[in-house]
Amino acid sequence: MRELLGRATELESFAELLGGPEGALLVHGEAGVGKTALTARALAATPHRVGGALGTLAWLPFLSLRRALPELPDETWTGDPDYVATAIEAAMGSSVLVVEDAQWADPATLEVLEQLVGRVRLVVTARRGDPAAAQVVTRLDKAGAARLDLEPLGRDAARALVAAVRGGLTDAEVDELVERSGGNPLFIEELGVDGGTASLELALLARCRDLPEAQLEGVALLALAGRPVPATDVPDVPGLLDSGLVVVDADGGARIRHALIGEVIGDLVSSERRVRCHRTLARLSDHPGDVAHHLLAAGDRGEAHAAALRAVEQSATPGERWRHLVTAAESADGDDATELRIRAAEAACTAAEPERAGQLLEGLEVAGPHGAALALARATQAFQIGDWDRYPVEIAAGRALARPGSREEAQLLNREAAAALIMDNDARAALALAREAIDLAARSGTSSAGAKGMAASALADLEEPGWRELFEESLVEARAEGDAYRELSVLLNYTISLTAAGDLDEALAQVDRHQRRARELRLLKKAHNSAVTGLVVALYRGDLASVVEEGSRMLAEALAPGDRYDVISTIGFAQAELGHTREALAAADALKDRVSHLSNHHGVRLHAFALGGQPERAVAEWEPFTSAGGNDTYAITGAAPVVAWAAYDGGLPPPPRPESLAGGLFAGTGPELDGIDALRSQQYDAARGHFDRAGELHGQRRSAVWMCRWAAAEATRLGGDTGSAEAELRAVLTAAREDGLAPLVARCERSLRAAGVHQGARRTAEGALLSAREQEVVDLVAEGLTDREIATRLALAHRTVQTHLASARRKLGADNRSHLVAILTGST
Repeated sequence: MRELLGRATELESFAELLGGPEGALLVHGEAGVGKTALTARALAATPHRVGGALGTLAWLPFLSLRRALPELPDETWTGDPDYVATAIEAAMGSSVLVVEDAQWADPATLEVLEQLVGRVRLVVTARRGDPAAAQVVTRLDKAGAARLDLEPLGRDAARALVAAVRGGLTDAEVDELVERSGGNPLFIEELGVDGGTASLELALLARCRDLPEAQLEGVALLALAGRPVPATDVPDVPGLLDSGLVVVDADGGARIRHALIGEVIGDLVSSERRVRCHRTLARLSDHPGDVAHHLLAAGDRGEAHAAALRAVEQSATPGERWRHLVTAAESADGDDATELRIRAAEAACTAAEPERAGQLLEGLEVAGPHGAALALARATQAFQIGDWDRYPVEIAAGRALARPGSREEAQLLNREAAAALIMDNDARAALALAREAIDLAARSGTSSAGAKGMAASALADLEEPGWRELFEESLVEARAEGDAYRELSVLLNYTISLTAAGDLDEALAQVDRHQRRARELRLLKKAHNSAVTGLVVALYRGDLASVVEEGSRMLAEALAPGDRYDVISTIGFAQAELGHTREALAAADALKDRVSHLSNHHGVRLHAFALGGQPERAVAEWEPFTSAGGNDTYAITGAAPVVAWAAYDGGLPPPPRPESLAGGLFAGTGPELDGIDALRSQQYDAARGHFDRAGELHGQRRSAVWMCRWAAAEATRLGGDTGSAEAELRAVLTAAREDGLAPLVARCERSLRAAGVHQGARRTAEGALLSAREQEVVDLVAEGLTDREIATRLALAHRTVQTHLASARRKLGADNRSHLVAILTGST
């Protein structure tokens, strides 16, 4: 390839940057600089698949990926980006996926490319200078792709290329051509044909003037198509091949040799020929969206409108639908155009593209027959981007314009209910508004699925009956209407309400239901969302080892950033309860720079310190935890007993009790705090009663139940009834060991020793014997305490602690401190 003259260094860099079996590389450079040629040469001996984005077909989701992998079934491309990325990963094996001209790729494709970094070998090219290329660079840089900036040829290489393209030029002519081309290989080749031509545009115009009419028609047709066209449908392909302007791919598709040449020629086509070629392309196209595009370009607005609406009906995804609605709007007039832009914006929101929805709604005035629908669409868009100041304003504007009894009024009422529940935390007002919306939907013959789901959420918040049944009604209605997004949204809210109510077993069942339905719909991002919710439910349920195992597996997958940090948070809380203090603190550190997860950063640290025997540090985390943004009543209620126990253990003043405590899942928090207060005042009978009540109310939260049963037994012991306390302490000790709750195991063993129960030396799985004091020391090591902290806790000399640890390690055959803990916890 002549354009690769002088590219030896770049070829070397390409191979080095692409790297191993999961390498990813972005090749970034100006048009004509040789990105495609460099990629083709670098991968000549490597199996690879090539797909390119096309500017004229940006409405078609995943187009470049479809072109690279035509063998994948059509249903692949109806899935969400997570589904598509997973399908591509399975199909690629060790081959390299090449996506060219990514600046023209649709947003869904860019999301897939971002996800594929680190999962398949990937090469992406993007044109520097194109406004859309910036987001390609940003997204791939963030995902961790390497980057090769391809610059124009240096002077010596450019001169060598001029000599190869056009021999016989004088040194002065060569220098002039190098200067005018700026070292761009494509410009050198095109300008080199006629040394007297001053620009690429003029050079191509001069070449086109020499073409016969049939070839002019053919090259114009291909330039305006912006994609390969079957060679049999293009006039005089042999002549165009001879001209060097056109190539024919292996599958028989004819295209302009370089996209930049196509763009320049497209700009040179006369108006009359442009109309004729677009009509020809409309006739040759087999997709109504493509037909609509060309008919609109030809000025045939009525036919374009009809074709665009056919495309809307045939759309497989919301992302495709909204783009066809835009074409339909562009081919309509007046109120019809406004209505279609509003529908396009609604579809864009459904496709999770609220920014594009905002662009579609920009400039429209909230007035006229579509004013209420416009306000509704703007409210939906504001909700999706989290613009909470604008959300109620748009709702109020829509309510003022909505026709009484209309679909818009019912939906705006539902939006108002959402605002009351989410923004104002006023479930009673939300319920009233949602019920009004349900009645209005019934009268107007519109869907009430959303309103029923909102009413169910409000009833659940109020702990009033009927919310489960109402959730099910909403799901049945959404399913019957084919509203997949509403169905999954309601299912997720149902799971959240079940969790808040403390029905954790049923919540996990709904997580499974949500995931199965999301996978049926090929919406893996939604399935990932519910998997994260399921992990949180499992944490509350006390399935701590499975949370760590499953969470770690999830982190190895491609997750959205928010989901990833939610998983890290959940693992951190589980590690803290298991007594893995260092691991929990490492998880907390991973959250500290994430503003949205700052409360979890402090929450995990609070739990890690409290359960790791560092009460002062735990109490110190309470204020930053409760004041961090993103916290809510449930999070604070759940952490309140943890910090209260830490203060009790450390002999510190009790932290202020939260002003309000959540019920349901955390109904046992109030009695548990009362029990701790009673212990402080040495009212042991009262404390036991509070802890018994708390254990009952904690319900399916196993870890909290065992903690309160230990506390009740400890109150019994402190009250003098050591016999009754011993039996209960032994039962809790067994349960805590089974669940891996090392900090609670240590509490039970200390209580038993304080009750005068001499367990003597414990025989480990290896058969070695530890003395009671050695066991006491290594239990505190397992809790994460340092030697000096253990010495302080047990009132021993620092050297004595080290002696006991050395003896325990020798008996158990432990190489180091971590190995010792692993042996004791059975995690080796």
